[in-house]
Amino acid sequence: MIYTSIDFLPIYNYIKCSEGDLKYLYSDYQGKIDSKLVDTFETIQEEFSDRMNDKTMKLTREKLYRIIKLNIKCERLQNYLILLAIKEDEDVIKWLKDEGFKYDSKDRLSSLKTLQGEITNLRNKILEIEMTIEKTTDVKLDIFDVIAQIEKARGIAIDPHKLTTAQFISYIKDLKHGK
Repeated sequence: MIYTSIDFLPIYNYIKCSEGDLKYLYSDYQGKIDSKLVDTFETIQEEFSDRMNDKTMKLTREKLYRIIKLNIKCERLQNYLILLAIKEDEDVIKWLKDEGFKYDSKDRLSSLKTLQGEITNLRNKILEIEMTIEKTTDVKLDIFDVIAQIEKARGIAIDPHKLTTAQFISYIKDLKHGK
């Protein structure tokens, strides 16, 4: 069986999946790790984020999407640069203009340098975005510390292999509100 919701996924399994080990989405820890499983975990993370009222994961995904788009543009411009450095080609110049880049055939060297500068700017922008993602994902959740706090506050023993992620979120919200 594959866990598809935080209502059934044990918190221990959620943490293991968050660390990158998606086999914990299987109740028996046996199964194929494929893109469908990755999508399932992404859905679970969105559900977790929604229940925690945490927009960080959504913002991180948006930043990653932006990085992907910038990388694609950067690679495309790099390919255009290489092609134009070898030989001026009207199709490539048209593609560049479609990208919003002004290419002057009369001043080829200057246009190529400007294009290289644009590629460098894109790479720097990608690095800037990556640095903001690293800063927001550096915080690690020590599940056992949180469980110990919950146990102390509620006076109960908790098994992280049985406590669902949804129940865990409820307990965390109770702790935040002093219950």
